[in-house]
Amino acid sequence: MNWIRSGRHHLAGAILGTCIPLLAWANGAEAKQNVLIIHSYHPELSWTASLKRGIEQSFAATNPDSLTDQASILGLRDDDPAINSPLTTGPSNTGATPEQEIQLFHEFLDAKRYPELQHQQAFLEHLKDKYQDTQLDVLMVSDDPGMDLVMAHQESYFADLPVVFLGLNKVRPELLNRANTTGVFEFHAEQDTALEGLRQAQAQELIIIGDSSETGQANLAVIPSLKQHPNGPKKIVLLNDLIPSEIAAAFQPYPQDWPVLLLGQLRQGESNGPLITFTETSQLLDQNIKNPIYSSSAIHVGEGSLGGKVLNGEHHAKQAVGLVQEILNGTPIADLKPIIESENVWTFDAQALESQGIALDELPEGTVLINDSISFYDEHKGLIWLNFLALAGSLTIIALLIEVIRRRAIAAKILQEHHQRYEDIATVGSTIFWELDPEKCFSYISGDTSIFNDLAPEQLLGQELSSIVANHPNFDFDWDGFSRVYAERQPMHNFTFRIHQAEKAIRIFQLTGKPAFNQAEEFQGYRGTLREITEQLYLAETLAYQATYDSLTGLINRQEFDLRLKTAVQRVQRYNTKVVLCYLDLDQFKIVNDTAGHLVGDQLLAELAQVLQASVRGADDLGRLGGDEFGLLLEGCSISKAKEICETLIERVRAYRFRWENRQFQVGVSIGIISIQDDGSDAVALLSRADLACYKAKDLGRGRICIADENSAALTSHQTQMVHLANVPRALEENRFYLMQQPIQAIANHQGP
Repeated sequence: MNWIRSGRHHLAGAILGTCIPLLAWANGAEAKQNVLIIHSYHPELSWTASLKRGIEQSFAATNPDSLTDQASILGLRDDDPAINSPLTTGPSNTGATPEQEIQLFHEFLDAKRYPELQHQQAFLEHLKDKYQDTQLDVLMVSDDPGMDLVMAHQESYFADLPVVFLGLNKVRPELLNRANTTGVFEFHAEQDTALEGLRQAQAQELIIIGDSSETGQANLAVIPSLKQHPNGPKKIVLLNDLIPSEIAAAFQPYPQDWPVLLLGQLRQGESNGPLITFTETSQLLDQNIKNPIYSSSAIHVGEGSLGGKVLNGEHHAKQAVGLVQEILNGTPIADLKPIIESENVWTFDAQALESQGIALDELPEGTVLINDSISFYDEHKGLIWLNFLALAGSLTIIALLIEVIRRRAIAAKILQEHHQRYEDIATVGSTIFWELDPEKCFSYISGDTSIFNDLAPEQLLGQELSSIVANHPNFDFDWDGFSRVYAERQPMHNFTFRIHQAEKAIRIFQLTGKPAFNQAEEFQGYRGTLREITEQLYLAETLAYQATYDSLTGLINRQEFDLRLKTAVQRVQRYNTKVVLCYLDLDQFKIVNDTAGHLVGDQLLAELAQVLQASVRGADDLGRLGGDEFGLLLEGCSISKAKEICETLIERVRAYRFRWENRQFQVGVSIGIISIQDDGSDAVALLSRADLACYKAKDLGRGRICIADENSAALTSHQTQMVHLANVPRALEENRFYLMQQPIQAIANHQGP
């Protein structure tokens, strides 16, 4: 390790805990492989503790007998905030022998309690002094403050040392291809958490708690993808910058079974006040509302939040350790690309789930439960029953037998009543109730069964389902999928199939069922329901289409285009991608409307939309913004390439001839172009700038392209003129014009005699 030799820096401080001095290792052999871990925060912080635990456990799993751990913390004393008064601890180890192969050194920057990092230089000198005689093989850095420190001083203090980062809040482009650097970025699965919350609550509406901070706004980027997901919420309510006193009133209009997704924090005092901590936010919401609360942050779980798919420190550290082990085994660090999406683990609070009435056996596979306390009865069930049976003896056995006989008689009577009630409901209802035996043959069926080749219920009994639907031309039935679910004894959730009928075209049915077992856990078949969902499905598809597409042209509408533009801006800001926005306005279109009527104009718009759509790439988004105006988003495109595409559009529109009866019309198109940059511009400003460039193209002679440039004086002047023109009518109404100068002229030409 290439430390700067500027003299030894003596650190003043006190011992934080009882540790084994590093000098105790002087008599042993030096470790073959040494790993230094710089933690951004103090070891008492739960996140830092979980990372440290995960690192040690991951190394111990592959090197159980050859691992040593040492730790120290450098920060400012509570009673002396001076930069030159750091507090440090001596080394500690796990008791490994001097022949170990891997040695871990933990150092804590303590940036959470001292965010200004006045002690950073002292910290670096501490590292230089402590490890100047130690050959370090890999440097691990957790969280952003530590990584920023390493990047700023890498040349001076960490030259040529491979760096593996973890715990960084978001993907940082400058780290993706940084030399001698790799690691694992944090990834929060807000969408998975929201979808699981909707499933558990059996709801189609979602309430999101957000805030207007930079992190809060970044978290809200999940909303567009939630709206587009097929299992996403039908309605999203966003409550932003709430203060504790407003919680009850804000939630009063919404049902208590709507799940809540925590993407932000509450504020103190007023909507622009300081942010309340994550833990207090969860606790305050839990105290004031009864809705189920979900979060993809481990901080909230156990503090009022039921849980979600959270970033787990141990799992996160395990991924980073995997990269370190690759480096220690000789893999070049240039071959180890950073992991952009870290693993997340389903984590739930068992007590919170119980309070909401959510069954633990329906949680996602691999779920980790906290607060899963075992009752005294569950822990000592065997012993309790053994003592009970020993004390009860034969008298208890006789009493139980009498009770069993009595209950069996009551149960038989209740079963008969339920069976009769079940048959009555099945007979008069539109839903078909069915049961299959282990061989897939109908053992019971009721309702209108005419869909099965016009067979009556009694004619279906004993028949195998495959003999009815597997080879029938009218049935579009996923028999392989059905057989697979049946063989695996899995529940059938919304299993759909179609029936082609001449008089009704296509009818769609939904099959729902679950496996049946007797008391001995022996498989008895399946039972479930079958109902028609044709009208509901067609209605849902129609509404979804109308909400997204323009009814005249078939292109996406203004609302959908604005949404995709906002998403594109976020992608540019997050991943530095290339996207170009184009604003298209037809030339001479008003002549068609004025001379031939709006019906003819609508037909022309529909045909031109197809011409434009056929002239752009498949990945591009073309939408109708209103009237004869269109918007175009060109993904992964430079300005020069966008200009080529737009010139093609202009030529094809100019070459197109629209014929109506004995008349022929020709129109053109003017286009304004702007490149979306990571300069803080929002979608509204970008669209306005592109629109202004389009008007400038019209002023230049129509059928042209104008590229918007922030430094374009002509475009800025044109924008100023447009603003002044817009202000003229209002100025006239408010009588704000006044006379500055007027010439005096004679009324008649008076000449002398």
